[in-house]
Amino acid sequence: MEKGGWWIKSEGRVRSFDARRHIDWILDRLIAGNIVLVVGFIVALTSAIGLVVKEKRSRRVMAILALVLVAANPLQQPIFLEPLDSYVNYRWRDRSEQLKIAGKTPDEIRNLFGSPSYVWTETPKTLDSAGKVTWQGETYTGWDYHVMPFYWIGSKFQIIFVDGKVKNIEANDD
Repeated sequence: MEKGGWWIKSEGRVRSFDARRHIDWILDRLIAGNIVLVVGFIVALTSAIGLVVKEKRSRRVMAILALVLVAANPLQQPIFLEPLDSYVNYRWRDRSEQLKIAGKTPDEIRNLFGSPSYVWTETPKTLDSAGKVTWQGETYTGWDYHVMPFYWIGSKFQIIFVDGKVKNIEANDD
C-alpha cells in the first residue's frame, strides 16, 4: 500500500480503514493549514458586508467580491494554499522519481513536464577577503516550475541540468 495522499492504492478493493485514513489525512492537512481561520474570515467579512449593504443584488455582488479578495490576497493565500502547494510539489517529485529523469535531456524533460516557468544558469563561486573571485565547480542550469501559478508566493519544483543532462531535482524550493 502506498504512503498517504489524495488517493490510496487498493487494487480495486477499498476497505473501511483505508477510507478513514484517507479522510484523516485530508482533515489533518486542512486543519494544519488553518483553513478554518480563512473560512471564518470569509464568513465574517461577507456578514459585515451584508449588514452594511441594503440592496439584495448589491449584497450578493459584494459577497462574491469579498471571496475573490480573500483568495487573491497574497497575505492570506499561504494560510489555505501552503499545504496544497507542498502536496503538489511532492507529487511532482514522486512523478519525476517514477519516470527516472536523472540523465535525461532538456527536450525529454520538456516532453514530460512541459515548458518551465523560469530558466536560469549559474556557476558556483567564492569571494576571498581581498575580493578575488574563485570559480568552483561546473556551470549548471535550473528549470523552475511553478506548480500552482495562481499562488503568488508558492514554492517551485526545480530540475537542475549539468552538461545538458538532469543532475538533480528539488521539490518545494522557495
